[in-house]
Amino acid sequence: MSNKRFTKNRPLKIKPYNKAYKEEATYTTKYKSFNIFSSDGENRVVVAPYPMTLDEAMIHFKALAISGNN
Repeated sequence: MSNKRFTKNRPLKIKPYNKAYKEEATYTTKYKSFNIFSSDGENRVVVAPYPMTLDEAMIHFKALAISGNN
């Protein structure tokens, strides 16, 4: 006979995790109009077909630099 101990299958107790700092929530602002600097070297104002974040608009308009207009 072996000397194994049999235990009940119990769910593990999960301890609450205290973070060293509180996470900050980031809110993304969506714009309809943008100032862009294009690859052909000109600054222009463009209007998006739907509200976009800066990252989405940069890809959509193929801009090198971008800023949103309120």
